[in-house]
Amino acid sequence: MNNIPISDNDEDPWRAIVECSNTRHSRTTSNIISLCRLSYGVARYIKRVGLAIKKYKNIFKDDEIFSDNKVIKICKVSSHWLSEKFDSPDITRRKIYNNLIKQEKKKLLYANTLYIFADHVLNLLNSKYKYLKIIFEIIK
Repeated sequence: MNNIPISDNDEDPWRAIVECSNTRHSRTTSNIISLCRLSYGVARYIKRVGLAIKKYKNIFKDDEIFSDNKVIKICKVSSHWLSEKFDSPDITRRKIYNNLIKQEKKKLLYANTLYIFADHVLNLLNSKYKYLKIIFEIIK
């Protein structure tokens, strides 16, 4: 997932954030701070999900914990795994495990991108209030 490109082009989405911070209106500033806080919160949650997948994905390969019947039951519950043809439980287990690997990487990448976005917005806001010697900080 790419970050919002930072440029001075009028058609870039970053330009809207810059114009928003240029108003220096108290409500707008409060909304920008809320955007950063929520971005950090969502990024923290997504990162925890990614780390949980990383930690527990190998348990899914264990036949004693997830028997073939449980794998088939999971596939019947989730419409994502239903297909016209039924694969063997081992093939299905491998597909689900590969999906867990993909999801782990995506979650960690999304979290990192969201942290970077929030940092850029907060730095932009701080640059607009530098002359007043006001610094906005959010604990990550």
